Amino acid sequence: MARDWVITAFKVSEQEARTGSAVVRMSFETERPFFPYREPADQRLEPESARTLRVFLVAPERVAGRIGTAGSWPARLDYARPRPEIARALAPALAEGSLPEQPWLNAFLDTSSPRQGVDDLFFDRAPDQVPVVPPPDVIDGRVRVPLPLDLAAAGAVALIWWRRRRRTQRGATASDFQGSRTR
Repeated sequence: MARDWVITAFKVSEQEARTGSAVVRMSFETERPFFPYREPADQRLEPESARTLRVFLVAPERVAGRIGTAGSWPARLDYARPRPEIARALAPALAEGSLPEQPWLNAFLDTSSPRQGVDDLFFDRAPDQVPVVPPPDVIDGRVRVPLPLDLAAAGAVALIWWRRRRRTQRGATASDFQGSRTR
């Protein structure tokens, strides 16, 4: 399907790859947001290992992805909700006024293997506009150390015995001292 797109490619020299290259910003207008999902046929075969594709999209609403015009996309929507503070984070990289007033952050996870990759991935308004927020990951940093009760009881008995013995020895030493002074 011809879409009259212009493709721009960059070639990075070996020296630039070692030292790092400058940030490149490419901006263009499009009727529908999309992600270049196509892959060569030999990469759509069963891959040697599983691959993960994460797609993040800032849009004026919750969106859904579709491969081509009628295909489905097997990705899972992990997160979608308004994030007004994202405008500050993205402002230096985007043209002024290009972000919606109430930007939504949409995050998708595609673990399909092999991927369909026969067309591009397009995004449209999702029929359901309810925010999607995963439950928090609770990390319990406590470490439980088992303490046998018989060991604790034995320690308490030993401490009581030691203290009584010490008192008895102090009392005997003090009376010996007083007896030697009166003679």
